[in-house]
Amino acid sequence: MLNATLHFIETTDSTNRYLADMAAGKIAHTPKIQDFTVVYTHKQTAGRGMGTNQWHSDEGQNILASFYFEPDIDASQQFFFNRFFALAVRDMIAKY
Repeated sequence: MLNATLHFIETTDSTNRYLADMAAGKIAHTPKIQDFTVVYTHKQTAGRGMGTNQWHSDEGQNILASFYFEPDIDASQQFFFNRFFALAVRDMIAKY
């Protein structure tokens, strides 16, 4: 059974930045970050995409979340892992 920890923040500049700050111990009163920690929000003010891309979304209209985990897989298999993860998320969302 997977044990995930969910953290909801009403508004944040970036779920990815917030999660990185949690991992670095920069967020007060949060436990040590563990695999399968998720940060999600209804509104991002400065979301980021891949590389230097920005992520723009209307409040409450998108799934704004960042996931933390460190799978023990070879770098050559990371594409397949990302593909599996994306399809699993799609299948979960389709149920709702």
